[in-house]
Amino acid sequence: MSKCDLHLHSRYSNRPSEWILRKAGLPDSLSKPSQLYESLRKRGHDFVTITDHNTLGAARELKGREGFIPGLEITTYFPEDRCKVHLLAWQVDESQFVEIEKLRPNLIELGAFLRKEGIVHAVAHPLISVDGRMTADHFEKLILLFSVFETINGLRSPLAEEVVRACLDALTPETIWALAEKHRLDPVGREPWKKGRVGGSNDHCGLYAGQVWTEVAGAKDAVSFLRGVTEGKGTAHGTGGDPARFVNGLFHILFEFVREKVGQRAPRGSALLLRIVNRFLAGENPVEVSFLDKARYAVEMVTSGRIFEFWKAPEGGLSKELANYLGNPETRKVLQRVLEEEKKPERRSFRLASKVINDVGFRIVTRFLDRVSKGDVLAGLEPLAGVIPLGLATAPYLYSFHALRVNRELWGEVAERLTGRRPPELKNPRKGWCTDTLEDVNGVARTIRTMAAVGRRQGADLTILTSRPDLKPEEGVINFSPVGVFMIPEYELQRLSFPPILEFLDHVVRHGYTELILSTPGPMGLTGLLAAKLLGLRVSAIYHTDFPQYARFLSEDDPMVEGMAWNYMHWFYSQLDRVYVNSQKYLDRWVEKGLPREKLAILPRGLETEVFDLRHRHPEFWKKRGARGKVVLYVGRISKEKELNFLAQVADRMKGDASVSFAFVGDGPFLPELKAKLPQALFTGPLHDRELSEAYASADLFVFPSTTDT
Repeated sequence: MSKCDLHLHSRYSNRPSEWILRKAGLPDSLSKPSQLYESLRKRGHDFVTITDHNTLGAARELKGREGFIPGLEITTYFPEDRCKVHLLAWQVDESQFVEIEKLRPNLIELGAFLRKEGIVHAVAHPLISVDGRMTADHFEKLILLFSVFETINGLRSPLAEEVVRACLDALTPETIWALAEKHRLDPVGREPWKKGRVGGSNDHCGLYAGQVWTEVAGAKDAVSFLRGVTEGKGTAHGTGGDPARFVNGLFHILFEFVREKVGQRAPRGSALLLRIVNRFLAGENPVEVSFLDKARYAVEMVTSGRIFEFWKAPEGGLSKELANYLGNPETRKVLQRVLEEEKKPERRSFRLASKVINDVGFRIVTRFLDRVSKGDVLAGLEPLAGVIPLGLATAPYLYSFHALRVNRELWGEVAERLTGRRPPELKNPRKGWCTDTLEDVNGVARTIRTMAAVGRRQGADLTILTSRPDLKPEEGVINFSPVGVFMIPEYELQRLSFPPILEFLDHVVRHGYTELILSTPGPMGLTGLLAAKLLGLRVSAIYHTDFPQYARFLSEDDPMVEGMAWNYMHWFYSQLDRVYVNSQKYLDRWVEKGLPREKLAILPRGLETEVFDLRHRHPEFWKKRGARGKVVLYVGRISKEKELNFLAQVADRMKGDASVSFAFVGDGPFLPELKAKLPQALFTGPLHDRELSEAYASADLFVFPSTTDT
C-alpha cells in the first residue's frame, strides 16, 4: 500500500488564503520544501507532493528527487458568477502551468484542459465556501464536472467532509442524469456516479504534514499511484480540522516569521522569549525555562535600558499584568495542572492560552472597575488599554473557531438534495440557554429552570449554560468555572462572573449546539452572542427585565444613564435572530426603539394548573405564621429595584388596620432593611413546591410594585 499526503504547502505559497494572515502581513507558509520532503520520506511516505497556491516553485526546487510529484493548488472560478473554487493538480509541467494560468478564470475551460492533458486533479475541500458564494447548485455542478474529490482535509471541518462522503456514496446514474438535465452540463467520466477520493493535510506550518494522506494499493511509482487515484482506488486517511490545531498552525507561522525577520539582529536575551514561545507551541509549561535564559534576558533588559521603560509602564497595563502573572510561583502550578488534563500538544497549547488570556484579562478588567468605583474614570482607562493587545492575542483563537464553523444552511441543503435527508448534526435540535443568573431568587432564574425542565420532559435537547462561583452540580446545567467575580459599580450587591470565553467556544463546538438562547445581556449573554456570530449559529433572546428603567432607578433618575442603557440594549438585541418579550407593551416599545417588527415575538407563557390551584388554600397557612385578617402577598426577589420601598410605605400607612397583614416570600439583599421597616410584616424566606402553592392559594391579594420587570 503506497501513501502520499496530496495537499501540502510550503514557503512558495506566499499569498495567504486565510484572512487573518493577510491582515497581519504574514505569508501563507514558511515551511521549506526540502525539509517537508525529508520529513515525509523518513516517516514512510512513498511519494511526496507540494501543492502551493498557483505556483510550481516547490516543484522546481525538488525536481528530480525520488518519489516527488510536482503539484499545485489552483484557484479558479465559475464563469457565471465568479464563485471561487480550489483544485488540486499533480504531475504538472512548466508548459502546462503556463496554460493553466491563462485558463484559471474559467473553471469549465480549465477542467477541460486538465482532462485533455491527462493531468490528475481533484476538487479541494468541496463544501468550504472560500469566498462566501458557494451554493448547493455550485456543488451539484462540481459533481458533474469533476471525477475526484478531497474527502478528508486536515484543516477544514470534519462535518463538511462527512456530508461530501455521504453525497458521493448516494450518487446513482439516475441522480447524475437528473443533475445534467437540470444544469445543462455533460457529466465527466465513463461512470460519472463513481468518484475518486483523496485526503491531504493542507498543512501550512510543517507541524501536521502527513497526518492526513491518500493510499493506493499496488502503486509502484508516481504514475501508477495517480492512475489509481483517477480510477477511484484511492482511500483517504486521517482526521479533519480542529480549532486548536488550526490556531497552533497560525501561531507557528507567526513565530517562524518573527524569528526569520529578527534573525541574528535579536539581542541575546531574546532567546528567553523564543524559548517561552517554543514551549507554548509544543504544549509545555511556558514558565519553566532555565536560569541561564532568565539571566541573559535580565542583562539585556538592563543594558538596553528597556527595564526603565517597563517600570514606567502604566500600572495595570498588559506588560506589567503579564509579568506579575507569569512571575507568580502559583502560576507554574496552575498551568501544570492544565497540562496534565490534556494529551495532545495542540490541545495543551489551547488550554494554556485560554488560562493565561482569561486570568490576565480579568486582572485588567477588575483594576479598571476598581478605579471607576472610586470615581476615577480617567485613571481607569489606563489599565484598560491593555485590553487591546490582549484582544489581538485572542484574535487567532476566535478566527480559528470562525474558520471551522458549520455552514448549516449550505451543507444541510446539499445533503437533502443528494441523500434525501439532513444529518442529525445539521438539524436544529441542540439548544444552549445562556444566563448570568441561575442560583439567585429572581424571576429570570425561575423562568429558565421551569421552561428548561418542561422542555426536557417533552424531549427537547436543551442545556443551561452559565458561569457561577457557588453553583452546585445539577442535571441539565453546564457551569463554566468563572475566571473571577466582579461587582457592578453603584450596585455592589449584584455579582457578575467573568466567564472563560475560549473554553465556552470550545464546548459549543465540541457538543454541536445549533442554537443559543440568551436570557441576560451580561458577560454570559455577550459570550453567547460572540459564539453565535463566530460559529454561524441561530441566536435568540428573552427580554426579561427593563434594564434602562432599572439603570434609571439605580442612578436615582439620571436620564443620561438610562439613555446609555438603551444604547447598549439596542446594540445587543438588534444582532439577534429573534427577541421574545413578555407583553404587547414591550413589543411596541422595542419597535419604537428601532427593532424590526418581524424579529419580535411575545413569549408564550404557561401555568402549572395542578400546582397553582385554589384547592391548596388553607386558612391556617398564614394564621400560624402570625397573620391577622386578609393577607397581601408579595413573591419575588427582595431587592430595592423591585420598588419595595413603595410597598413598605403603603404597609406602614396601614399598620394600624388589624384586618390586613403584609407577607413576603423570597430572599434578597434588601431583606434586612425591609424587616427593619416593617417589623409587623411576615417574612417566610424562599418557599418551594407544596408550600409555595399553599402560600399563593391562601393569600387574598397579590402585589408586585416593580416597574423594571417586563
